[in-house]
Amino acid sequence: CQYGPVDATVFNTTPPFTNILFGTDPLFPTDNPITTQRGTFGGAFATADSFNSPATDGDVRKIRMATDDPNMVVAGARFGILRKSSDAGATWGVPAGNWSSSPDVPNYLNAQFSSIHYGGGGTFFFAGAGGILMRSVDYGATINYLSQAGLGGADVRCVAGLGTATDLVVGTLADGMWRSADAGATWAQILAVTDLITHIEVIGSTILAFTVSGVWRSTDYGTTWPTFPNTAILSGAYMGTDSSVIGTHVFVTSDTGRFRSTDSGQTWTQQSSSGHLAVKALSAQIVLYVEGSNNATYSANGGITTLPFAMGTYQGYAWTVEGHIYP
Repeated sequence: CQYGPVDATVFNTTPPFTNILFGTDPLFPTDNPITTQRGTFGGAFATADSFNSPATDGDVRKIRMATDDPNMVVAGARFGILRKSSDAGATWGVPAGNWSSSPDVPNYLNAQFSSIHYGGGGTFFFAGAGGILMRSVDYGATINYLSQAGLGGADVRCVAGLGTATDLVVGTLADGMWRSADAGATWAQILAVTDLITHIEVIGSTILAFTVSGVWRSTDYGTTWPTFPNTAILSGAYMGTDSSVIGTHVFVTSDTGRFRSTDSGQTWTQQSSSGHLAVKALSAQIVLYVEGSNNATYSANGGITTLPFAMGTYQGYAWTVEGHIYP
């Protein structure tokens, strides 16, 4: 693969970024090393870091930076691959811990890390297809499995934290949403639905559960839920691609377009009807989007309009985007 410079001309009126990281499969779907693309809003571009061998290759499905230290980054991919970086993605290492093998996941090599949540204080939560559920309390240096014994065999697909290193919620393939206040020692079901819950956002006491049919919303940590669906504009949309939260602003991508809420998911506006894969809001106005192969855009007005984002010449298929903006 060839890696080229990021075109800086489209960014000369916007604030600088520390880094923009794209999770890619360079020549999707062929067997090539998975990579992250690393660049800045000023046009500088570092060579991509391959952190797996072609023999067990899989595409990067989720990247997350620690909001309190954007140098600390974790990335998850298909085939049970996790990597961590302490220099904003310039180099990658293998985390310590028992994450690479577990009796809870007999099909571990079929797993993909499509859900990573940062809960603050160095705590990352990890989940995804294959029933995986993990946690790190040291910025990804060590990653260990959390107990799923109380979930009754539910197939966990996504995870989010509720403000502490031990309080979390998970979404499942067909068994609703569950909450644990003790890092997985015990579990209680808080939302009984049979739809796939694809990802979860937590905004204070508000929980948004994105499903293939729309969005469930609770304002009391999941104790009660309004009648579903709470918003007709999302009904029937595959709300499974990605979401990003800044304050009370929620940006969502799906195969039916881009959506935005400015009131923590109570009401929504559809901003585009074209399919998108990933979104990362760096402020209420600066938003990055990924639409697939060699196709990324950014918005300087909260997703109302977008401009092309030059991703280099790697000819790859990007699944996720992560970044940080200086104040």
